[in-house]
Amino acid sequence: MKLSNLRRIFCGFIAGAVVAAIVPVIAKTVEEQITVYYKDIKINIDGEPLDTTGAEPFIYDGTTYLPVRKISEAVGKNVQWDGTTNTVSLGSAPGTTNNLFDIMQPHASNYCKIYSGNDKYNFLGAERKNCAKFDDVSPYLTFNFDGKYKELTFETGMNNYGGVLEIYADDVLVQEVQTPGNQPPKKVTVPLDGVLQLTIIPTGNFYVCCCWDMQLR
Repeated sequence: MKLSNLRRIFCGFIAGAVVAAIVPVIAKTVEEQITVYYKDIKINIDGEPLDTTGAEPFIYDGTTYLPVRKISEAVGKNVQWDGTTNTVSLGSAPGTTNNLFDIMQPHASNYCKIYSGNDKYNFLGAERKNCAKFDDVSPYLTFNFDGKYKELTFETGMNNYGGVLEIYADDVLVQEVQTPGNQPPKKVTVPLDGVLQLTIIPTGNFYVCCCWDMQLR
């Protein structure tokens, strides 16, 4: 999503509270009356119309304000409101831990299937959630973190003969996780301070490699 669109979405948080053409706006300790304009503004996401009933967009001082919750849910992002700091967070709030695939989808992948939401994958005798399953030849999984996160944690296992999980941060190998086949899973922690892009590559004689409970902080 373009930065300009994100700015509009953040500004649009106010729209959920709008019930009349003239509404109060609270900015820190200042309260003032403003006049806003409704023009039956329609929102399309990937060509599909968004229902904005109860949170209609409006125009104020030449800027169009959009309902942040409606839009964030439509694009698959969690939205959180912190009343102590008056902060809206889309996806992961600073300092919190969230399921990776609730926050973002891979930038690129090969022979990798993602299980997120209610999707589960049975691996090593248990149902795995928030999961990436690798198989076949030359699998990999790449995310663009853009230096915004602190840490990625997950568990991983391989069946058959096992192998090695290679983890690259900005094209530099930072971890090699030895994963014997059909053995108890291993917990992996990857520091992300300043990391723009992370790539996970399973290698070896495995038939299926799985990474699950992937948490981003």
